[in-house]
Amino acid sequence: MEAVETFDVDNLSVEIHYDDSCQDFEEEFDNDEDSSVIICTWERSSTVSKHNPFVEPEDAAAFAKKHKRVLYDLWKYEHGNVAYRAGETGDRPGYPFTCQFDSGQVGYVLVKEEAKEWAGMELLEFANNHLEYFSDWCNGNVYGYIIRDADGEELDSCWGFIGFENVKDSATGQANSLSDHLPRQLELDMEEG
Repeated sequence: MEAVETFDVDNLSVEIHYDDSCQDFEEEFDNDEDSSVIICTWERSSTVSKHNPFVEPEDAAAFAKKHKRVLYDLWKYEHGNVAYRAGETGDRPGYPFTCQFDSGQVGYVLVKEEAKEWAGMELLEFANNHLEYFSDWCNGNVYGYIIRDADGEELDSCWGFIGFENVKDSATGQANSLSDHLPRQLELDMEEG
């Protein structure tokens, strides 16, 4: 398994790899009444279409009104990879892409109104953060890391990070923590041995 990126933290080597078990995350994007964000698409071939809880677009709008959800248009851009974004509803006022080819409205995004309070951001931004995470998963941007010592021995690993920045930040933090504690652990091991 070849690393996507390798870098050093002090005397430790960090390898970032693709995580081939990314299909295990599908349940993370299940849409149910309690979800803070519900993604609804009427595309037949979409990964999320089988999780769509609504039969017709009108059903999604009625649910949003009844359950105090903000309804946004769901836009998709697909050209090699796929990107989903939310935009204001209406006649293209919230079109979120610069290219008008290979894209279009494919459904709705429903966001709980109270998410603004606990997320600390505007609802459209909250929806788009969720959709960025979802787009990463759709594109297979799921990673893991391995941390090795100077002899190449594996000290730690962790898998299942969606998004490259998420895995890199976590791996760097863990490597820093290991680097800080490794000298003390070696001293303890030598005292016991």
